[in-house]
Amino acid sequence: MITLFQLSAQSRLPTLSRILHMRGRGYTGLRSRVCSEHEFHFVKRGRLIFEIDGNERVVHAGELFYSPRGTSYGLSDHAPPDLSCYHCHFMIPDARITQADPDSLWSIFGSADAKAAGRDRTLCLMELIMPRSIDDIAQIFLSILHDQRGTSPGDALAAQARFLLLLWALSREVIESQGRVEPRVVTSAEAHVRRALDIIQRHPGKHTTLASVSDLVGVNPDYLARLFRKHIGCTVGSYVQRRTIAVAQERLLSEATPVKRIAKGLGFSDPLYFARVFRRAVGCSPREFRNR
Repeated sequence: MITLFQLSAQSRLPTLSRILHMRGRGYTGLRSRVCSEHEFHFVKRGRLIFEIDGNERVVHAGELFYSPRGTSYGLSDHAPPDLSCYHCHFMIPDARITQADPDSLWSIFGSADAKAAGRDRTLCLMELIMPRSIDDIAQIFLSILHDQRGTSPGDALAAQARFLLLLWALSREVIESQGRVEPRVVTSAEAHVRRALDIIQRHPGKHTTLASVSDLVGVNPDYLARLFRKHIGCTVGSYVQRRTIAVAQERLLSEATPVKRIAKGLGFSDPLYFARVFRRAVGCSPREFRNR
């Protein structure tokens, strides 16, 4: 079943309470309890074993498990050492909550435009969501975690804003997973950009130049550079660096691997240069980021 959250124009927006990053290192499980708020568990790496009503439910890497408020569950203390899982608590106050069968989504979301049909403030969630882009969802969770830990003016607001975008992205995943949203025709230019993004995301630290990426995509470097600026809003090089730093952040939080080895794995032969690039992008050194 799919859970619908229907928000009126007067409803308060969903609110993030807290977010945690669970790692295999030091993981001890969780005794069975009742959720006082809605919860997400997004497994980036490894797996989590839930204990629900005496039964085990395994959530694998790349899957997001949604626990509605009032759900009772526990977590097994058996977890792989490479576990990386984002866990957050949130509230959706004032929402009218209903259950819908997947087959009925077409009648709810498949006709007129969202605003005209009163659907522009409706969110959809289901127990198990499998996002198409694991890295993109992980990056949103990581950004929320970083903002919530931040002490700069506006950091708390940034965390809430990113969480709303996360809910929107997951809601779209649920709707589109039911095959009820008419797929948009993808142009050849967009296909080239998507292919380039996929190469960069799947191989952090490799194929990092415009020339190497364009060669793998099969297009002229100048043409790919123009497409990237038009569709992504930045150069290939700046996107590669941004993506590399995001992977470094995730590894620093989820692994005990020395900074030097993380840097080498991401294509930096000089750990001092890696530290300078990281500080310029994040505002602190890799070690300071890990120890926050």
